[in-house]
Amino acid sequence: MRLALLSDIHGNLTALEAVLADIQTRGGVDAYWLLGDFAAMGGQPLAVLERIAALPGARFVRGNTDRYAFDGSRPAIEPGDTVPRRYLTLWDSFAWTQGLLAGSGWREWVGALPLDFTEALPNGHNALCVHAAPGEDDGVGMRAGMSDDQLAPLLAGVEAEWVFVGHTHWPQHRVLGGKHLVNVGSVGLPFTPDALPAYTLLEATVQGVRLDQRVVDYDPAPEIAALERVAHPSRTLIAGLLSGAERFEWARAADQAYWHIVFLEGEAVVLTKKHYGHWRRVATDFADYKTSLGPLLPAHVIAYFRAAHGDDETAWPFTQTELAAFLESPAQVLRQENR
Repeated sequence: MRLALLSDIHGNLTALEAVLADIQTRGGVDAYWLLGDFAAMGGQPLAVLERIAALPGARFVRGNTDRYAFDGSRPAIEPGDTVPRRYLTLWDSFAWTQGLLAGSGWREWVGALPLDFTEALPNGHNALCVHAAPGEDDGVGMRAGMSDDQLAPLLAGVEAEWVFVGHTHWPQHRVLGGKHLVNVGSVGLPFTPDALPAYTLLEATVQGVRLDQRVVDYDPAPEIAALERVAHPSRTLIAGLLSGAERFEWARAADQAYWHIVFLEGEAVVLTKKHYGHWRRVATDFADYKTSLGPLLPAHVIAYFRAAHGDDETAWPFTQTELAAFLESPAQVLRQENR
């Protein structure tokens, strides 16, 4: 079983076509699992819906913005919450998409999307697909930088061994209590620092499951032009998100939440805070690259060093004091050569 998992396309046809082309260069897939937020916020929502509806073997779940465009609901704002005025233009984008869907005949299709689905994998494990979290198409979801304790409630009561989500536009793969929680990334509106489309390939056999979380190069200029061409009500904000010039605050805070351990030729070890969507991007930054681990939370880096080298920190590439200083430092790279 070979699958492509896509989420959060958000009306970005150019990014979708780049991802679909990458899938074909990788040998294609047997089916597609699509995890919501297909049309709203982008400039080409109808073209995206037409494209994904025609994908072979496609299964879908609804996202929160799919629901907004169907029934007119909007993100919840609790008493006392403050929302920057520029973000309120997103409410205009939901209404704009809602009108397009109603006038084109796609509203019923979007309204019929299920909250989730479960499918058995060849090795006997079950995979649960949902947009934000089990039982939810909205909410905080699986954000970058969240601890194991923060994420564990998302899996409470879940029997599936694999849970695939989107919603927060940041690819991750965490193992909690023996269960795999995977954010497949965002195709059309990534919040990662590189602002590049991300998706996940899954190969499942009777022996097990293999994931390849991929990042694809593309030029957002055609999508920004499409926003202008249709006079999209949120075009300034969305163009900024597409280019990476605009960031949500939680995403900025998460930029350095994950580290990569980079092993170089000659036994040198490096820690880097730079965001990488794929190990090949790590390799381009280090000429003497050998292999790497990550992205890892700082606590997981410490756990790895302890498992690999024991409790004696003098045998670690970096002591916990050095790691703590690096966490608070503006430096992007910590390198040791001789230990």
